[in-house]
Amino acid sequence: MTEKFDTEAGGTAFYPWRHWRIVSQANPLRRFVAPAAVLGGERVDTVFVWGGERDECRRQALAVAERDSSQVVFCEDGFLKSADTWANRAAPLRYRRGCSVVFDTRAPYYDAGVATDIERMLEDPELTVSASECARSRALMDRIVREGLTKYNHQPRVAPEVGRPGRRKVLVVDQSYGDQSIAKGGADEKTFATMLADAIREHPEADVLVKTHPDTMTGERRGYYDGLSAREGVYPVTAPVNPYSLLALVDDVYVCTTQFGFEALMAGKRVHVYGLPFYAGWGVTDDRQRHPRRTRRRTLEEIFHIFYLQYTVWVDPLTGRRCPIEAAMDRLLQLRSEYHRVRPFFVFRRWAQAVAGFFRRRVRR
Repeated sequence: MTEKFDTEAGGTAFYPWRHWRIVSQANPLRRFVAPAAVLGGERVDTVFVWGGERDECRRQALAVAERDSSQVVFCEDGFLKSADTWANRAAPLRYRRGCSVVFDTRAPYYDAGVATDIERMLEDPELTVSASECARSRALMDRIVREGLTKYNHQPRVAPEVGRPGRRKVLVVDQSYGDQSIAKGGADEKTFATMLADAIREHPEADVLVKTHPDTMTGERRGYYDGLSAREGVYPVTAPVNPYSLLALVDDVYVCTTQFGFEALMAGKRVHVYGLPFYAGWGVTDDRQRHPRRTRRRTLEEIFHIFYLQYTVWVDPLTGRRCPIEAAMDRLLQLRSEYHRVRPFFVFRRWAQAVAGFFRRRVRR
């Protein structure tokens, strides 16, 4: 049977991103050493790297792994994370800390070119999910949809008024331009053009809603549908909105590699997939690409159980202790409710600090 990464093992570990404390919290028996100690010659058993980006920290980590013949483990956020995004510096840290992380010993979970741990687990004929485990998965999925829990939970749960009244609606989901999951998921810019064209052609009587990615709303990154203007039957959705509020409006969802596709499956939508995300190829999606390694049929409950309950590690973001998914969801709901009550105060504080800093700089001149 395929074994997932053992977070209960001991040993010495190295992780250069010291501010991502969830990695050490999720591996409580490992002793994490600082970069200075590693550069000073201390040897490590495990090296953690975040995602697939080739930045300086990642290069340093991989160099240490090669030097010490260490096991390399790839880390990513889980699919339920925090009240706000890590990039919103105006939000206090309690609202940006994550409650979930995934570990893979072969590649980031979204890399379809590699037989990742999650792919091997889903393909493994010996890894079975019992009826009681499927029932637990179904109950958890229903709660996630009902509560509107997603990766970042700062977006309002109000569906936008978009499109023509009384018309059936389908959704096309944009992503950040150049996101690692797109290239590693067998897709590119042409894939997004084909996806939109297919949605329009396959649903001529429907309104096609095109959801902008949250990163493009802030101006931090581009999307593949930037500059798309409303025309008859095609309507960009640029306002921030909780995914499940938007999903309530539509029947079919067109995605490339985004997490949104799995959320749409949990909400009971037909999902047409143009890339190769981890949840494609198992019989629950309309796959526009075939993945030769993925031959087993899995139910949605089985996929959820394996990814959310076996592959994902859950941590209480306030106490730093490992916890079951139910406790993490309870904490995330608490933080989301609290966040929306206090958000005006810390936004004002951030604005006041910026104004004060401006005048201090003027006085120094």
